[in-house]
Amino acid sequence: MLTVLLIGLLVFILLALTVAPLEALGWWSAKGAEEAAQTVQEILTPDDGIDTPEPYEHYSVYLSGIGAIDGHSIPPEELPLVEALEALPKTCVIRDVFPYSVTNQGLTGQRALSWLWRRIEKSRLSKPEALAGMLVNARNAMQLFVSSDRRYGPAYNLGTAREVLQALRRRGYQLDNGKPVTLIGWSGG
Repeated sequence: MLTVLLIGLLVFILLALTVAPLEALGWWSAKGAEEAAQTVQEILTPDDGIDTPEPYEHYSVYLSGIGAIDGHSIPPEELPLVEALEALPKTCVIRDVFPYSVTNQGLTGQRALSWLWRRIEKSRLSKPEALAGMLVNARNAMQLFVSSDRRYGPAYNLGTAREVLQALRRRGYQLDNGKPVTLIGWSGG
């Protein structure tokens, strides 16, 4: 039985390594290059002159660790840090960026295997120490390898940076305001 589990885990890891760069490559070939060019153009275009006062003096983007299943789920061990960040005065804490997807789409979102990830998440919540939790960690760790790969990393990192920028803009951040932005990550984030 143990041998079968180990072989199954090895097959999962090899499969995950094989398909890990496909999301980034699919995004880039479908619309990534256009979206990246559009984002660069938005950054380079001067402000329209309308100065809307921002209620924040600082923006902090929190990128969850490899245990996250989407941009809205924060593993329990990370919550004290996030709550401490949110207690900072005049600081906007952005915590809905899923750094393991170039499109900010969680594992249980509109994906081909979302049904499987929902089952894994349900199992993981009922038994945190079970193998299911390791599967989420392993999948997200594979995305870290993609991010650091010299072939696929640039497309992946550009997509992630675009998602961070969009999250900032959703909270009213103006690119030319000079207000600081801090990226804070937990483990793989």
